[in-house]
Amino acid sequence: MTAGDVWCDVCRRVIEDGRQVRGEVPDSSAVYVYDLGFDGRRFVTACSKEHLTVLRERYDRRPFVDEELWVGKIARVLDENHDALRVDRLAEATGLTVPQVERALEWQNARFARWWNQQCGVPAALSL
Repeated sequence: MTAGDVWCDVCRRVIEDGRQVRGEVPDSSAVYVYDLGFDGRRFVTACSKEHLTVLRERYDRRPFVDEELWVGKIARVLDENHDALRVDRLAEATGLTVPQVERALEWQNARFARWWNQQCGVPAALSL
């Protein structure tokens, strides 16, 4: 395998140049730094139409969670802006509404609390 190789997202085999099959699937965890218009879509590569179908079926089973996408948009803005931002400024910078930003932050905080409880056996709020 070389740095320029393209491989199948299903079987991980290197695909001969020009033989790849590409597609896009909905994915709320996909957020892009340079092309914001692609947020929420993941681009996949397969070695055959059959493997592209496998990928589409996998992503069809994964729920699209708006809050997950919004958290990604917020993270992108925070990565570039190290100053504290009020929620209204964060909404403006992400293209979201204030209620969407609030829901995204609540969703992320709930996920963190679940993770913390699983890792430490202690509710996150009690350990701080």
